[in-house]
Amino acid sequence: MEIYLVEIAPGLYQIQPVAATQDTYAYFLLFNGASAPQSPTLEDTWNDPTLVGWYIFLPEQIPQSQAEFFAQQARQLLPPVTYSPTKTNIRAIVWLAGINQCASPVDYVVFYQVLPPTAPRAPIAPRTFSWAGFGLQLTTNANIALDDVNGALQFNTTPDAVSGVQIFYNNQGTPLIIGFYGGQGWNINIPLLGSDTGTLMFSIGLDWGSLCAGFGCGFNYYYPSQDDYANLFYPLFPPTDPNNSGATSQFLGFNIKLHPLYPIDPSHTQLALDLTSNTFPYTNNSQNFSSGYLQTISGESITLIPHNPVASPPNTLASSYDSPNEAEQLPTGFYFAKAPAAVSPITSPPDYSYCLTPMGLFRVVAVTPPSSLSASGKKRSVRKRSSKKSLAAKKGFTVGDPVQLMCGLFAQEFLQIEIGDLIEFEPCMPAWASSFSGAATSSQQQQGASKVQTLEADFTTSWMRYPIGQVEGMRGYFALPSASVYYANADETQVYPTAVNSLLSVFPQPVSFPLIPYGGVYATSTPNGVIAFNTNVSPAAFDAFESTVLSSVRHSNLAANSEGPIFLQPTRMARRSPLLQLSSASAPTPMPFATTPQGLLVQLNLNGSGNTAGTWNTVFLARSPDEPSKYLSFAPPANSGVISIELSNALVQNQLFMIVSSPSRLGQFNNELRLCGFNFLLDVSVEDTILIFKYNTSKSLKELVAQPSLWAESDTFVGGSPSDIEATQNAILSYIQTAEDDAGASGNPFGYFNWFVNQPQWTGILAMHCAIDGKGMPPDLLMLLGGISGQLRAHHFGIETNRIEPEGGLHLEESSLFGVIYYQNDTPPDIDPTVDFAYAVETLTVVFKNSNITQFVAKIGLTINNLFSRDVELISEGGLSSPMLPNTLIISGQYQTQDGVGTLRFTTDSPIYYRFTIPEGASRVLDQIEFTQVSLIPLSAGDGSSPQETVQASFNLSGQLWFHPAPFKGSDDIDLFSYGTYDSPSIGMAFTGLVINMSFELDATGALIAGSETLTLQPSQLSFTPASEAIREGSLLNSLPLQLSRFWYAPGGLTTSQLGANPVHVLQLEGANRAESPPPPGGYPFVTTTPQFALEYDLPLGSLGSLSDVHAGLTAKLLLAWGPSQVVPDNDAAAVLVQLPQAMAGYGGFNLEGILQTTFGDANLLKVDLDSGLPVYAVLFNNIKLSIFGFSFPPGVLIDFVIFAGQPESNQSTNTSNIAWFLAATQPGGSSSA
Repeated sequence: MEIYLVEIAPGLYQIQPVAATQDTYAYFLLFNGASAPQSPTLEDTWNDPTLVGWYIFLPEQIPQSQAEFFAQQARQLLPPVTYSPTKTNIRAIVWLAGINQCASPVDYVVFYQVLPPTAPRAPIAPRTFSWAGFGLQLTTNANIALDDVNGALQFNTTPDAVSGVQIFYNNQGTPLIIGFYGGQGWNINIPLLGSDTGTLMFSIGLDWGSLCAGFGCGFNYYYPSQDDYANLFYPLFPPTDPNNSGATSQFLGFNIKLHPLYPIDPSHTQLALDLTSNTFPYTNNSQNFSSGYLQTISGESITLIPHNPVASPPNTLASSYDSPNEAEQLPTGFYFAKAPAAVSPITSPPDYSYCLTPMGLFRVVAVTPPSSLSASGKKRSVRKRSSKKSLAAKKGFTVGDPVQLMCGLFAQEFLQIEIGDLIEFEPCMPAWASSFSGAATSSQQQQGASKVQTLEADFTTSWMRYPIGQVEGMRGYFALPSASVYYANADETQVYPTAVNSLLSVFPQPVSFPLIPYGGVYATSTPNGVIAFNTNVSPAAFDAFESTVLSSVRHSNLAANSEGPIFLQPTRMARRSPLLQLSSASAPTPMPFATTPQGLLVQLNLNGSGNTAGTWNTVFLARSPDEPSKYLSFAPPANSGVISIELSNALVQNQLFMIVSSPSRLGQFNNELRLCGFNFLLDVSVEDTILIFKYNTSKSLKELVAQPSLWAESDTFVGGSPSDIEATQNAILSYIQTAEDDAGASGNPFGYFNWFVNQPQWTGILAMHCAIDGKGMPPDLLMLLGGISGQLRAHHFGIETNRIEPEGGLHLEESSLFGVIYYQNDTPPDIDPTVDFAYAVETLTVVFKNSNITQFVAKIGLTINNLFSRDVELISEGGLSSPMLPNTLIISGQYQTQDGVGTLRFTTDSPIYYRFTIPEGASRVLDQIEFTQVSLIPLSAGDGSSPQETVQASFNLSGQLWFHPAPFKGSDDIDLFSYGTYDSPSIGMAFTGLVINMSFELDATGALIAGSETLTLQPSQLSFTPASEAIREGSLLNSLPLQLSRFWYAPGGLTTSQLGANPVHVLQLEGANRAESPPPPGGYPFVTTTPQFALEYDLPLGSLGSLSDVHAGLTAKLLLAWGPSQVVPDNDAAAVLVQLPQAMAGYGGFNLEGILQTTFGDANLLKVDLDSGLPVYAVLFNNIKLSIFGFSFPPGVLIDFVIFAGQPESNQSTNTSNIAWFLAATQPGGSSSA
């Protein structure tokens, strides 16, 4: 090769040619650029004593525009080289990190030649090159030379001065004993050209025990532990004790590359095993260096040996997978991976150290049964050289036999590989699990930052890459979750189900994934038998890290191109690959169903279904206890027989913790299930239902929610943006906080929830904030929704387990469901104060356990602002009224179960009082009302088949009514309505059947349609049962023996024709001079002619005996009515009407035996105050005329007729006495007689 120098600035030369693959560039810089020759040769730069200068290695080419500036800076800042008459040919080799880094070289060595010129050159002072404890020291006895033919600098020693170059581990004072090839000593090349420019390259033998003790030489993973780094170490090769005797059996041959500028780039810095075929014992040891720490699912040890490209393998690197060819493939050996500094608090960015980690190609050559392992459980590190075929044959295996390589700690996750396969340990892969312990270590984990990956490249290790090269037959990845293994009956004769083989993917191309050997984590070294690694690490830490981190990343990578899991029959022969079932004509009949211990049931596609047998057709989550034919399930979309691939892949992930707040990839979700009458609707979205699958037993649900990096498939089922993750996390944490805040609520409804969210071992399916769809619910539950603004939602709904019956094929018999509906109306609803009635649910707490209601607390509020067309105000105190809403009474619900059927009854037996408000100067007939019993009764509801549904219910109120004793000012305190005593005991007029009808509509999701609510009073069903004790002294009913017979109501007003009665004049209401003065144009203020409400009383008149053609008692009707005043509508007015018996002539009179006929002209109600102060009430009929056969008599005589009761002078109530008739005849201008 022609080597030449190109001057790019005075005295600055680039050594050329430059290769296309080159990433380090060599330059020579003269100390004095003024006397620089135009075109020196490489040999001139070395031998001409006047050309003092620096050999410089840079990771970038020096631009022509900056070359002169660089030369000036470098001459000032680089390690000094000065010409001396006694020390000639002074040179330096310098490695710079960049053209602007002259003041801080990465490494350098200054050397010179002592006269005479033929003497060798040596460092001016000892110089150590270091790679994180792997130190290469040049002493002053080392030789530095130039191979100008091959374009390389050299560090070498003579056989009698090999200590001129030494290797130290971890800055130990004693150098390592080195195995030199052929005893020739050191020969370290530093190429000036090509891809290895600037690399220190040499081959030596190193003691494995010393290397293992100093650097571990395995796979390292890291996670934060308090303020420090925790390290889990997984050795690939068995440890041995350091042996400094120089025995060749302990030495492995290495081809070593060390590059100061690329300490962790395995293409530049590596300890490659020397696998060349020669007679050196070190290379023989390297070729037979083996690992036995990987295992099969049955506990056998899998033997790996370094891949020797010289041998004839059963497969080649020139593959259909487009693997790199042999020249581009990294060699098998070790490289320096990034690790945290030995003593370093967690920082960002971290302080680095380096550790040796395996890399390159290894071949599977044997499977060793557990019984053949050594007493310590570990295999020897060095074996006699044997061919791969003979190694396999010794254990009964041959090349091509199937092997099930266990991926982690669970036998149901494995790779189906074969004897003879190549695997690669790919370097520089992520090894830092920043969120594993929950510690925030970088800005990535701060709120609002981007989603943290489960493994990050802050620190590195090697991952397995497979398959490598062209392989015959199929290879596959199988996985089942350890906490929810899927079982199936292989055939009808199988009594107990067996774990299925779950194929997630076959390998269309090589895949990288973290798979590590567990066989040596507590290995003891040979021969001392001392545990070599992880002495302070518990098995639980390995288990948790595997289940939480490694298996998740591995599953994600290996199943990335999966078409969904395929469940295959368990193989009963260890050496039979389950993949044969995909192609073999004699494959067993596919299983129709598979299930987990929790009862998750999967229906599988069968042969002839149009889909691959064993793929997932339906996943049954739960069965409705109320409607056994309905299931909560994931089903295939139209024109497909397979459910969502993303979902099925996730559900076979080990230690699954998956949150679903984005439904787009769920596929067809049959998401409604009825439990105890409530329709739970799992309407998945971040604002609505958030679905959680927890089969991870390493952390509690609460801990997992707090660490989004541990959420499986979050990009798919939550969203790829940080805001999606944050919104979902905040929503779930708020639901958990609600449960914690209300832990002291009556009955402790969240007791179970607050327990299981903190239990790592709890597994199940949880739906947070799921909707309650009212459509089709039982009417007694449905009527609740009219008082809930918007959609009623359950705090949570969960599926804990299902009972699977194996008879006749697996089927879901029943589900154990739990949940809590927790509705607290803490914010006053926006109720229009002008409405008469309103309805709101104040509290609704329903606790479900084992698919039953175990706690039901409901309180509803009925707002009453108006009764009988007049405003009222609540005067009760305590827990019977709402503290937030005026005029609102509270009713509690009671849930009862009879014969397995639950019913809800709302009622209250505690008295609740309202007062009829009386504005200043106004009149009110009613004074107050007491409700002694209030109930809410369902009336009707739809069947849920229509988009909208109308629901009807009614409030039925019973109690007592008090009429005002003197409602009309200036009316001589006339007490017409009589009922309501205020002295103890306070008694009103008892009533039942005061009905408030309620109607509202539900939308398509079963939620209340705002504004659809109507509440209407229906007084027409009112029924009174008055008690004599409630009649006030001095009132009308205290004076006359009236018996209530009926209540009348007409919202538009009652008329005399409707009632069949005529008005009775009341002097106190109409004024004292009524007879002399006509009525005012608008009527009297306290008299109404169209009352809305009326109490009809029977007035017994006795019997006419044989004088009447009707031989029955005579009963008149007296109606006491009220309603708005026609003069002042805001005031109440009254009306008294009379209806004489139908046996008589009606209001105008009656006849006796058809001979004597009477007619009346007017009727008046009189209130007369006696001397004793006791008022007496009487009914006066004026202007009575008598006629016989149509002739009036006596002519010119006026007759008045008075009806009264009892003896007023007795000062006793007269309402129990018989009616007395008093007839008075008066001749105008003459005398009267009675």
